[in-house]
Amino acid sequence: MVANSDLVVYGEINGTKNLDGDPPSQESNLNVLKVLQGDETNKTISIKLTDPSYYVSSNSKYVMFLDYTGSYYTQKTYNSLLIENNGVISSRLQGLSGDFTIDEVQNHISSVMAKK
Repeated sequence: MVANSDLVVYGEINGTKNLDGDPPSQESNLNVLKVLQGDETNKTISIKLTDPSYYVSSNSKYVMFLDYTGSYYTQKTYNSLLIENNGVISSRLQGLSGDFTIDEVQNHISSVMAKK
C-alpha cells in the first residue's frame, strides 16, 4: 500500500465537517506532522472521506495512506487510516501488523521504499 499511495503522512486532525449528500462525506483539515512518503510540502492538507465507518475525530492523530484527487486527499482503502492512541499506532496492514511507535512506522515505510 505504501508504494501505491500518493501520500503517507502522520498528522493531527484540526476540524471536521460532515456533509449530507449521496454519498455522505466528511471534510477535514489535517495538520501534517511528518511526511512518511510523498512530496507534500503544505503543513495543512484537506482530506475528504466518504465512508461514515471511517470518519476521523478532531484532535486525534493518524497515519494516513492517501490518494490525491486533484483538489483533496482521500483514504487509499478502508484500512488506510491508522489512529494513534497514547503514542501507539495499531495496524492490521499486511507487512505492518502489530503495535508501533511513529518512528517504527516511519522506519518500515523507509525500508519498503528503499526496496522499490
